[in-house]
Amino acid sequence: MVLAVPWPKVEAVLGQLPEWEGRILIDATNHFLLPSMELADLKGRVSSEIVSELAPSAKVVKALNTLYASNLATDPMIGKGRRVIFISGDDGGAKGDVSVLLKGLGFAVIDLGSLREGGRAQQVGNGLAGVDLVQID
Repeated sequence: MVLAVPWPKVEAVLGQLPEWEGRILIDATNHFLLPSMELADLKGRVSSEIVSELAPSAKVVKALNTLYASNLATDPMIGKGRRVIFISGDDGGAKGDVSVLLKGLGFAVIDLGSLREGGRAQQVGNGLAGVDLVQID
């Protein structure tokens, strides 16, 4: 499942779903407050860690959140290259499954490590958010 809802709705949406029982949850959220587009104060935490706490039996993989929707909507193949998607998570198997899925859609995938470290790099306000890279094959 892909979680792609406005940040203020994350807790309510996840609270309505049944137990995850080890299923994969792709966290594509960013912690914007709407309509102001200000960032929610996470008190030094990483948004994906919060998502993981709200879906405790899920295998959370952070992905699909660093590119603008307009870039995600275009063909991931660009000339002789593929648009890059970053992923992070604490479960290697889940990251592998998400990587296979994204590569099958035509993306190049770069694993940034754990939810804490990789998720921090992917989070809005840090280095990779909004960066559109192409990996040349």
